[in-house]
Amino acid sequence: MSKTTFSKRDNYGLKITMFVVIIYTLLNSIYNLLMHGLLHFALRFAAGIFLIIIVRFIGMSKSINKKVESFLSPVLFVAIETAISVFLGSDRYYFFFLIACSVISLGYLERMGFILQALLVNAIVILLFAMNIPIMGSDYDMVHQIMFFLGYDLINILLYSICAFAVEKAKEQEKTSKTFNTIMDTTPSFMVVIDQNANIEYMSQSLAEWLHVSNVSYAINRPLLDLLPTIEMKIMFHEIIESRRFVERSFELLIDDKPCWFMLRSSKMSRSNINRFFEWSDITPIMDAKNAAVAQDNAKSDFLAKMSHEIRTPMNSIMGMSELILREDLSPGVYENTTGIKTASMNLLSLINDILDFSKIESGKLEIVKTDYLLTSLLNDVISVIRMRLLDQPILFVTNIDSRIPNALSGDEVRIRQILLNILSNAVKYTDSGFISLDVTGTVENQTVLLQIAVSDSGIGIKEEDLNKLFGEFVQMDMTKNHGIEGTGLGLAITHNLVRAMGGNIIVKSEYGKGSTFTVTLPQEIRQAETFAFVERAFEKQVLLYEPRDIYADSVKSSLENLGVSCHLVDSISHFHEALEGGTPYSFVFVPSFLHKEAKNAVKKNNSPAAIILLSNYGDLDLSNEFRTLAMPAHALSIANILNDIGQEYHYHSNKPDGIHFIAPTAKILIVDDIPTNLKVAEGLLLPYRMQIDTAKNGREAIDMITAGKDYDLVFMDHMMPEMDGLEATTLIRFTEGNYFKEVPIIALTANAVSGVKEMFIQNGMNDFLAKPIEMAKLNAILDKWIPTDKKERYTEAPTSQAAATFAIPGIDVAKGILMTGGDVDNYNATLSVFYMDGIHKISELQTCLQNADYSLFTTYVHALKSASASVGALEFSEAAKALEMAGRKEDVSFIEKNAPDLIFSLEVLLGNINKYMKTLSVSNHTEQISTEELRSKLLILRDALDNMDIGTADKILEEIQAKNLPEEAQVLMDSVSQDILIFEYEEANKNINEFLIRE
Repeated sequence: MSKTTFSKRDNYGLKITMFVVIIYTLLNSIYNLLMHGLLHFALRFAAGIFLIIIVRFIGMSKSINKKVESFLSPVLFVAIETAISVFLGSDRYYFFFLIACSVISLGYLERMGFILQALLVNAIVILLFAMNIPIMGSDYDMVHQIMFFLGYDLINILLYSICAFAVEKAKEQEKTSKTFNTIMDTTPSFMVVIDQNANIEYMSQSLAEWLHVSNVSYAINRPLLDLLPTIEMKIMFHEIIESRRFVERSFELLIDDKPCWFMLRSSKMSRSNINRFFEWSDITPIMDAKNAAVAQDNAKSDFLAKMSHEIRTPMNSIMGMSELILREDLSPGVYENTTGIKTASMNLLSLINDILDFSKIESGKLEIVKTDYLLTSLLNDVISVIRMRLLDQPILFVTNIDSRIPNALSGDEVRIRQILLNILSNAVKYTDSGFISLDVTGTVENQTVLLQIAVSDSGIGIKEEDLNKLFGEFVQMDMTKNHGIEGTGLGLAITHNLVRAMGGNIIVKSEYGKGSTFTVTLPQEIRQAETFAFVERAFEKQVLLYEPRDIYADSVKSSLENLGVSCHLVDSISHFHEALEGGTPYSFVFVPSFLHKEAKNAVKKNNSPAAIILLSNYGDLDLSNEFRTLAMPAHALSIANILNDIGQEYHYHSNKPDGIHFIAPTAKILIVDDIPTNLKVAEGLLLPYRMQIDTAKNGREAIDMITAGKDYDLVFMDHMMPEMDGLEATTLIRFTEGNYFKEVPIIALTANAVSGVKEMFIQNGMNDFLAKPIEMAKLNAILDKWIPTDKKERYTEAPTSQAAATFAIPGIDVAKGILMTGGDVDNYNATLSVFYMDGIHKISELQTCLQNADYSLFTTYVHALKSASASVGALEFSEAAKALEMAGRKEDVSFIEKNAPDLIFSLEVLLGNINKYMKTLSVSNHTEQISTEELRSKLLILRDALDNMDIGTADKILEEIQAKNLPEEAQVLMDSVSQDILIFEYEEANKNINEFLIRE
């Protein structure tokens, strides 16, 4: 047993020896003096003094180590006492004396010394026994003495075991204490242990330095709360001490006016221990890194928000105007070209969405929104987009869609469209020639259909070692072949995440150099049992298909047979003639559009009653006036429409947009947006619903209209607007005390469509969210959800408005203006009136800006005029305003000063022409003749308003007068007054009014 530092430092064994020897000598000497006389006393006392001297000498000697000392001291004691006991004849307490010697040896905590002295004692006893010397006197026979000495050995063993256990525990405690002390001395963390009274028991050196305590010992037994630097820390630590539970929290302190963050942990030392341990460490670098990461993430989100807003705003106009054009009764060519614009803009929008979706996936905010949709509409959109992308490429695009799939489904239509476009676009990018096919089948089980969508191509394929990396982010395979291929490398990664989020799966099979097949399975709910497509009395119809292109031939034949229609396929003109001559009563003849002449001649020659259907690709010769055409790639629905004699696939015969199934003539709608074009687009998209629509240019104007008392059923609120944005306006509407209008549904209408923005709108009091560009399906879903049921009526066709070509306005393309405002003449006239009134004010505002050299505000005004004039069809003026706007942005002052007067003059002329048209319109629309008294009264009000520069009242009275039929002299007067007001000659206007009133 090695000696501990404690026993070495304090010479513990020597002290025990001296104590035992002194006590034993005194007691034994006194006992012998009383019981045996002076001789016994003298011998015992002299032996004791001698032993004390020897032991002291041994203990103080530097040449004798502790192991030898632990042996010599008790052995000398035994030897001297034994010799005296033998000399005197007996010692009945000799046994207890030996035990005391063992205790002396144990006091040194040296294993070898203890064992050696025990062995030596046994040797002495055995020797005495052998010499038949009775040490313990005649009262004890030899047997009892032997038993006593055996007991002595057993007690030695017991003492040794107890001592060894105690020493090990002492060593462990000492080690723990040393470790704890080392930690407290070296740890950079701030540590402190307090007792039940919150006084400090232990403190780390680092904490002492932090608290400006020069020595740790100075803090011991002081209250911890007294040393803490701030009142906030004192309160927090007091609460923790009172809580009596484990605590982990972060807190902030200002140190040298700099914010620092700390992580604090505190708990009781153990269940039975009432002491509490505190440890806190500086996590400022971690928090700084976290804040930097958050700032970086916010910067990215801000960038995405701005990018989304800046791109989606013009996209809203493009897609909105395309939608409005497609509602007209168009020629096939115009319809095809407009569809191309719309699908191309949708394709651009999908690229924007890729970036935004990747951001949502990164932040874990990807949403799957379930809506009702038609599979036919979804697939038609996707096919149209891909068909446009394949223009002028030597690639055949074919589709094979199982006609028995349910059509009315429920799921995330937008995400499924995105999945299909991503996979098909990927096929287009990596296929130079050959084919791309889209195959859609489905397995129905209860109220669910498991869609299986396969996209195959004859492209470059994927190497086997690259398949595992295929769905990674920013990955493009085999760059040796893919050099120059555009794309972010996010499409397949996003697709993979979208498919998984919807409970589906995506797999890929590929052979390098030969092509790939991507297969997506998606479960969707079935809303109705109606199938994707069907042919009425299919068994009665027979089709002769002449298609020399094998891929197209197989696709169309497969689709026809899937519809239950008999199809005979031929691949040459001779076989085509033979089939017609065979006498089979074909109902239809399907031929490629470039073979229309041969087909026409063959059908005519054989007197066949079959209807010729041309299989047409985009850009083929337009033969729609002579033949019905089937746009390729043909699929089950487009073929079924032909066979069922439903109108041509692409031609619009109704003003009703897809998805609209109700009108709401009594519903009141407020649209709030600062861009006039956006207002007009939104109004135009809402026209088919025949609602009562008001508009506002900012949040403050919207609140004024709301508080005026009109009970709106729905408000579309733009987000970013001048003066007051949508969030602030919504807050005032919702939380103004006593506002009866607070329950109106408010829909956020914004181009800011990044992750988390919907939650932000809802948290700020809005009810729902509609992203720009506005998609008709989503708009219809919003209206269907929020317009009160009792205000909805079944959709009926509206009567056609008057023709757009019945009037003309110099400087304005009236037809274009009507188209820009939704195709309705009444709506155009209302817009023209708004433009006229706003233009009058803009003239003075522009002149003021030029006088004050405020070119920044001038640029803002011409920007508004550019958009507003374009919306009414004043395209030439809009271009002039645009040129000045660009000059303002470039700070080209000389260009502005040179061309601004011409723009203002052009605006005056334009407004004059509009005024003349509005007068004509007023005469044609109103038969009520104004009385002399009413005219005189209104002129007096008009004169007073002009005297007081109350232009708002003047404009209102002027409009009221012009709405009536006027006598010829009064009409001449009002023309002159209107022109004077237009050019701000208010004194001249009042002079003419006074002269007229005097004459009257």
